Amino acid sequence: MKTLKVIFLLSLLILITNASLSASDKKEILWPQHLRSPWMISSGPLKNQGYGDKIRQIIESNLSQYTHKTLPINPPRLLKELKLNENICYGPVGKFPVFKDKFHWSKPLYVLTGFRIITLKQTSEKLNHPIEVSMKELLKNKDLIFGEISNMWHYPIKMKDFKHQNNILSISSSAPLSSLLQMMKKGRIDWVFDHPIFVKWASTNKNINQSFVTIKVKESRNSPRLVGYFGCSKNDFGKQAIQNINTHLTQENILQFRSFIKKWQLNEETLNAFEKLNNDFFGY
Repeated sequence: MKTLKVIFLLSLLILITNASLSASDKKEILWPQHLRSPWMISSGPLKNQGYGDKIRQIIESNLSQYTHKTLPINPPRLLKELKLNENICYGPVGKFPVFKDKFHWSKPLYVLTGFRIITLKQTSEKLNHPIEVSMKELLKNKDLIFGEISNMWHYPIKMKDFKHQNNILSISSSAPLSSLLQMMKKGRIDWVFDHPIFVKWASTNKNINQSFVTIKVKESRNSPRLVGYFGCSKNDFGKQAIQNINTHLTQENILQFRSFIKKWQLNEETLNAFEKLNNDFFGY
């Protein structure tokens, strides 16, 4: 009887040891995470509740062969982390030039509407409700004040060509877009240029109860689509991780990802554009 008890205990110990070793043998994926609501939220009461965070979490739950760790960083830190770590996956994010060649890329996840001119209804009325305008021509209208975020890279024109103008108000702060929307509400500026989902977040969380009008920009016509992907390190680890991620990019998951982003469309125009872009791109 004692012998059977000893055998049982030894067998149990072996099972526990093997399970522990198996868990420790799992490869870890390091997921860099920005603080850029509503895309990623790395701190505060809504931590991990950004639409990008939710998409990442679904993929994590399907990759049980890995352990997962999030790493809150600021944007410039990403390139350094890629040099320090060989097990990074990142996203969802667009294939921006600065790190396009740094990753193996997944299948596409969604398509965003692109940047828009954002203004209030009364300003749109002054302009006779345009569907599309030239940003250069709009800046020539000295009766309208443009709210510029200093050193912003996504403007479709060279802002330095217009720096001498008095109808441009530049701002640089910890929350420049929120500040600009507050200034628009108070009538100090007339329009901004940004992405609708970030305007939606900023206006919602700063209690800016305004109906914003969105206008397409002629200079953005030939800009590449803003398509979301996952990227993993440009090595064998990343190549295998992307292959594993791709197996879970099903129609069901992609439609679920889309539902997270739909709630951040700024108005009917951007919602309709978002749905059409994704239906055309994915076929569903």
